[in-house]
Amino acid sequence: MTRSTKILSILTVIVLVVAIGALSILLAQSPPPTPTPVVTPVVIPPTLSPTPTPTPPPASPTPAPAEPAPDLPPGLSLAGPFVAGYSVNREAINVYRFGVGEVLVYVLGGIHGNEPRGAELATAFLKQLSAATLSAKVKEHASFILIPRYNPDGLRAHTRVNAHGIDLNRNFRTRDFNPAAARDRHYGGTQAESEPETRAFLALVRKYKPALIYTIHQPMNLINYDGRGETIAADMRHINHLAVKANIGYATPGSLGTYFGAEREVPVITLELPPLNTPNWNRIIDLNVRAIAYSVRQFFARLFPTAPAGAH
Repeated sequence: MTRSTKILSILTVIVLVVAIGALSILLAQSPPPTPTPVVTPVVIPPTLSPTPTPTPPPASPTPAPAEPAPDLPPGLSLAGPFVAGYSVNREAINVYRFGVGEVLVYVLGGIHGNEPRGAELATAFLKQLSAATLSAKVKEHASFILIPRYNPDGLRAHTRVNAHGIDLNRNFRTRDFNPAAARDRHYGGTQAESEPETRAFLALVRKYKPALIYTIHQPMNLINYDGRGETIAADMRHINHLAVKANIGYATPGSLGTYFGAEREVPVITLELPPLNTPNWNRIIDLNVRAIAYSVRQFFARLFPTAPAGAH
């Protein structure tokens, strides 16, 4: 090996040593590598739809107040018609008065529009009153208030119910009124006294308090009574020979008979005429007009008994 070759080898070794030393210094001064962070996955629960709050059923609208009852002047000639109020379709509910007495007898027809003979009988009784010679006691003490067409919208449409679909003979505020009753032909509504026809009648009876009520229906062909009406019903039977029943055979919540008869002890007579297809209607109406008139005379004879001769 020549002298120059030895020198070159020595220099190469020196350069390598210096380079390795420098690299070691650099590595010692560099920060340790940052470890890769471990990411814990976040479980996001599924979005739950909020439980819907049940929507309450809409409240029944507050019925409009009844219009004031009309003044019914007493007299021994038939007075009227006066307007007691208006139906759903704004047809007048006409009322008549006959008599000067303080004891008020009501005769109602046409509560159910598919029972038109009741309206006919009430009208016939009204005409009989205007011409009849009454007994002295009836003439002195009685006044008759007549509503021949209680449900004018139903009578016009030939439906049992009024124009709201309510049975007006189930719309009174009785203890057994049922707002959840089935919506059938006897449905009395979600609220008692909701119907303008009912409110008009109640405004009238609050002003002119009844002592006796006759209400005329079809088609069961019998006499039903509520309150203290059994004797009156028996009096009618002497003339028309119909069966007398205290129970009509099914529940009648919210009915006029329950409201006045059972709960207020006003005698209520429900005269049920025969079906529409019954022949000889003129005879049937005449017979039942006489039955009502006879029972009225007997009612006043008991109410105002004649003192025995010679009594002081």
